[in-house]
Amino acid sequence: MLKKVFKLKENHTDVKTEILAGITTFMTMAYILAVNPSILSAAGMDQGAVFTATALASLIGTLCMAIFANYPFALAPGMGLNAYFAYTVVIGMNYSWQTALTAVFAEGIIFIILSLTNVREAIFNAIPTCLKTAVSVGIGLFIAFLGLQNANIVVGGSTLVQLFSVDAYNQANGVEASFNNVGITVLLAIIGVLITAIMVIKNIKGNILWGILITWMLGIICQIAGLYVPNPEIGFYSLLPDFSSGLAIPSLAPVFGKLDFKNVFSLEFVVVVFAFLFVDLFDTLGTLIGVSTKAGMLDKDGKLPRIKGALMADAVATTVGAVLGTSTTTTFVESASGVTEGGRTGLTSLTTAILFGISLFLSPIFLAIPSFATAPALIIVGFYMLSNVAGINFSDYSEGIPCFICIAAMPFCYSISEGISMGVISYVVINVLTGKAKEKKDTLSGATVIFVVGAVAGVALTAAGYANRIYQQHEQDRLNQRISEESSIGDIYNAYNTAKSQYDNYQNMYQYTNTPNEGLKNFIEEMEEKMPSDITVESFSSTGSQVSFSMRVTSKSAAANTIMQLRTFESLATVTTTGIDEAEDGTVSMSVACTYADPAPLDQSTE
Repeated sequence: MLKKVFKLKENHTDVKTEILAGITTFMTMAYILAVNPSILSAAGMDQGAVFTATALASLIGTLCMAIFANYPFALAPGMGLNAYFAYTVVIGMNYSWQTALTAVFAEGIIFIILSLTNVREAIFNAIPTCLKTAVSVGIGLFIAFLGLQNANIVVGGSTLVQLFSVDAYNQANGVEASFNNVGITVLLAIIGVLITAIMVIKNIKGNILWGILITWMLGIICQIAGLYVPNPEIGFYSLLPDFSSGLAIPSLAPVFGKLDFKNVFSLEFVVVVFAFLFVDLFDTLGTLIGVSTKAGMLDKDGKLPRIKGALMADAVATTVGAVLGTSTTTTFVESASGVTEGGRTGLTSLTTAILFGISLFLSPIFLAIPSFATAPALIIVGFYMLSNVAGINFSDYSEGIPCFICIAAMPFCYSISEGISMGVISYVVINVLTGKAKEKKDTLSGATVIFVVGAVAGVALTAAGYANRIYQQHEQDRLNQRISEESSIGDIYNAYNTAKSQYDNYQNMYQYTNTPNEGLKNFIEEMEEKMPSDITVESFSSTGSQVSFSMRVTSKSAAANTIMQLRTFESLATVTTTGIDEAEDGTVSMSVACTYADPAPLDQSTE
């Protein structure tokens, strides 16, 4: 049945190959289950709930790809877009994560409309064939670079990127790592690359997947032997699955359906939506172009059959993902690993989707796969995709130079979308200015449309961003002016504490009074008016004719002043000090007995 549903024979594949490819794809992108919750938790979202949302969004999106398009592409919340979500929109622009989810939801709805109206398909078809090949090559370099980074084979340094050393790693990351954590993982990743390469040359089935598993197992052996020492504080975790929390699925409730539409008509919200929209648009197109080119899925005209279904799957996944509680769900470039394993149909993506579903229950196993184990797969896949460079006619400089710019921009700018943009722009400008417009009328017209649309969108976003900055500056100036017109916050705080202290003192007096009368009433009023706020009343009692209390003051001088002040009270006839005691900290406790000048009762009853 699977053969008929997914047309395996027509695509020159079989069930075993497709399932193996699906497993490989999942293994190379399973890291998103750990990384995405970590990034979105910085925005204040519940980490466990985001894990569940990530797995479900990936499951639904990849399943849609299998059903709608019968392609071996997998979907999950995209890297880069999740960082933009958390650090720019929420933290930087001070939007709530609920509003950011709403922006992602709006982006998904727009994408559904564009997919139904064939606009996204037209953009895909408008990209010249040579640039489509260049995109595939650029993505190959990009994911190989990702693999080198994930394994820490290359690290940041004075030359932007440099070969690994423990000192260079520590300097770049501001940590104190050692050979027994970062060093051994780099060595294992290099060994993993060599093992995978040997299996590729030997044409061993499932070579990439076996490369991941063998590298992981070698890491576990090193941990058991004490060569690898986990250090979670600097990002090096145990390689053994952790089942201490059981297999329960974290609740989705904290993030599910938490959309906030109250800011949808603001300028800032529109800017955020379009930023998500354009980055996701070109990232998705780039991934589809690159992976489909590698798989040989493009027709003789450079078009991808059934692309409408693939784009619709991407749009639906983004919309559903926002409702579930995660950032933009998009087609993953790691799908290339499954394609390299021979995946050609939706059975590959169906397998990947099922594994995302299983991951909800077996998350400790999947989350234990370290990045240094998947890095060899990405590096080897990068090699496979780089081989497409032979399809570019570099002897025609009007095509070769834009292709080179596109290829170089992706790893150097760390962005698929920017690589496509630079490639398209340079293609149009070079061919127009060199007089080749008539010669390449068909390919140039489509690229020109993309160039113009992109330019207009860029100008619009820039203008909107500039207007937003002006508005924010105006609001900041207004708030600063209001603050300067108000009293000092310190003064307000001190006045509050003084009033509260007085209130507490007199509440204590009433609390310890058992015979309320007119004399007591007058005495309390004078206390409120004349006595300082730093007096602490420790005990208090009153009868019809006299009041007795003990208090604590800050010094002997304050005690003397307090007694003198009490003797000026019109409500008191006599003031007698019955005891004075000085503590080690200099504070003074004293007991005072006073008789009322006018003891006329307010209440004759006694308790």
